[in-house]
Amino acid sequence: MPYNCLQASFTQRAEGNLQITGGYGNPAGPVALRLQVAIMDVQRQNQQTVHFVREEVAAGSTVEIQVNWERRWDHMQMHTAQHLLSAVVDEVMGADTTSWEMHPFKDSADVFANTASIDLPVPKLSQGQQQEIETTAQIQLIKLVGQTRSHGGTGLSFLAGNRALLALGVSLQREARLKKVLGCGGSDHEAAIVRLQTERKQLHKERKSLLEEVAKSAGLALAGTLSEQGGVGRYHRDGGDAAFLACMAGAIAAAQPQALVLLTASSTPCTGKQDTPGPFLVLGPQGLVAEAGPQVANVLEARGGGRGAHYQGKAQRVDLAQRAEAVLHDVWNRSQRPQ
Repeated sequence: MPYNCLQASFTQRAEGNLQITGGYGNPAGPVALRLQVAIMDVQRQNQQTVHFVREEVAAGSTVEIQVNWERRWDHMQMHTAQHLLSAVVDEVMGADTTSWEMHPFKDSADVFANTASIDLPVPKLSQGQQQEIETTAQIQLIKLVGQTRSHGGTGLSFLAGNRALLALGVSLQREARLKKVLGCGGSDHEAAIVRLQTERKQLHKERKSLLEEVAKSAGLALAGTLSEQGGVGRYHRDGGDAAFLACMAGAIAAAQPQALVLLTASSTPCTGKQDTPGPFLVLGPQGLVAEAGPQVANVLEARGGGRGAHYQGKAQRVDLAQRAEAVLHDVWNRSQRPQ
């Protein structure tokens, strides 16, 4: 049906009762003009239907409105289902509906693969409710999918009509994919996932234990060479992290508490040919660490801090660790001079 534009503005006014505006809890639009001018919102103002568009439409233009029927039908089913569900809850439990909200349909919607239907006494709908669909049979089905506590009351989530059927289809497709991945039927999916999660946690625990052993071993090995290097040492670990360095530092401190050592790590291989970020840690006697730590951080383009026998942080250039080691030698050598 054609409609005439009454005002040339980005807010267009059209004659006629389009019945696409928001009301009774329904979201408005969007719809589209034949000239492919998107209507972003529709409102009633002073008995007129006002369309908010992105592009200007000249006054006097004749336009045809095209409704996104799939979206509109989804809103009609869900809204009428809300009225029906609220009426049933009120009749059975004496509980009023204080508010409701309808979210856009998403493919990740959750429904159960097996459903059950029950007969409910259908109350008479008001005239405002009847404007949605002709009969309650067109709702097709209502599926309750969960409840939450909200503001001292209960929030009841549901799906209805085509939205429930689409969600069911998505769920069945997901179940088929999981069957292929997990190698078991739908009834065993939960148990299979729980088993995988348990195994993953166990593997993570074992990996952590092995890395601690490697860190301690590397720390003791480095400590054994420090006397030959004048009490200064450096170590880098590709694929390491701050926890690995801390464990390694503990082993070094126990074996060589007077040594001054720089430890670095990176998640990617440190070739020295490109900027490589990663954690760093300086350990040794408190006075030497306090002097050397900030200087090392400056060389490594790092932010760090600490007190006592450790100075650590996150560096942007652990590939410059060799230059930072020179700082340790300088601090160490000055500490060995006679006072």
